[in-house]
Amino acid sequence: MAARMIPPSTPTFPGPRAPRYRWIALFLSSSAGAFSLVACDSAAESATISQGGGLVFLLDSTSTTEHSLLRPDGTYVPRPNFHDFGSVADGEKPSYVFRMRNTDPIPLAIKRINPSCGCTVPSVRYLADDGQYVRGLARTIGDKPLLVVPSDAVLEIELRVDSNEIKTKNADKLLTVTISTDSPNGYYINLEAHILVETPFNVVPSSMRMGRIPQSAGGEGSVEIVPALGFRRRVTEILQLPDDMQAELAYADFLGIDKWTLTARFNGPLDPGRHACEILVGTETEDGEPGPPIRVSVLATVVEDMQFEPGRFVFRAADGERFTVRLRTLLEGHRFAILEAEVAPEHARALSVHFEKEGAGSDGRAATWLLTLAFRKSDTEWDYPLRGEVRIALNDPQHEELRLGYVIHEPQDPARSGG
Repeated sequence: MAARMIPPSTPTFPGPRAPRYRWIALFLSSSAGAFSLVACDSAAESATISQGGGLVFLLDSTSTTEHSLLRPDGTYVPRPNFHDFGSVADGEKPSYVFRMRNTDPIPLAIKRINPSCGCTVPSVRYLADDGQYVRGLARTIGDKPLLVVPSDAVLEIELRVDSNEIKTKNADKLLTVTISTDSPNGYYINLEAHILVETPFNVVPSSMRMGRIPQSAGGEGSVEIVPALGFRRRVTEILQLPDDMQAELAYADFLGIDKWTLTARFNGPLDPGRHACEILVGTETEDGEPGPPIRVSVLATVVEDMQFEPGRFVFRAADGERFTVRLRTLLEGHRFAILEAEVAPEHARALSVHFEKEGAGSDGRAATWLLTLAFRKSDTEWDYPLRGEVRIALNDPQHEELRLGYVIHEPQDPARSGG
């Protein structure tokens, strides 16, 4: 839905006297989800406060909430819950403060604030009688409210937007924030903000996600960089690169469009866990002047070279019950063979393990193997759950032995299962 600016010649609230702050009461219906906007003069303001009208927006003459919707009859509907950040350069962190007065005769609790995007960080505060701000909690802790606003106090909700976190650049984005309160005059309030993050280049995809990569060999990923529509810029060089990475830029003319491919690689061996870093790429304008750098985020999860899927054997004890796990290598071109697999000696009477290759070559090696653990009934009284490890011997110089845990739960009670 498009937003339009109110023409200067069109008075929002006609009348002989225009106070510095116009009061607009926002009434929300918890059942229908609809709201109405009511303009208040000084007499009506007193009545609203005495009766209780929930949170009432306060606007000043510089507020961009003057952006409004045009009615079919040519008049305008003001949008006090809307702010337009307009176009901002990539990397900027603009903010805006919505101001509301608590017109309820009792304190009002701000229970939760839920932004629609991780790029938006809301914060709450109110101005106390002594002129000092009382700030709310940064996040919800149990049932504790973020902030309790006294009656007649002015609540301020600040929205700070980190444009770096907005993945889609050069495109309009609507941010929404839902505020939950305990006021019967308006349990929910929605705030909206428009922003367009301008950047001279589009990075496709927006970040380099390598997924899971093997610990010993590392992994590789790439992104493409092209000038955004309306910009004539060039990519120059890699300005900054983490020590454990290698990267290169390759240029190509794709149907008359400049395109650069950034390829980066994590070199093994690597510490296991999540790896997140950033590559800085230099740019220049059409006149050859240095431009803002391009920041490309790189994400990878370093795991062991050999992966069990799922990560252990888990099932309930029953005669003939079995569970299969896939063992595969993440190393490119790697093939291996399983020589033997055995369970813990104390459980050998109840458990047996079988293995077979999946897609093996002629030499008996394969990139993937299937291991099946089976339970067989015996006269032994077991103390459940049975816990232990399957030892797997491999014909592989890098990984001679692996271990995989198992948990076998007690048999199903026929009476409880209806059998």
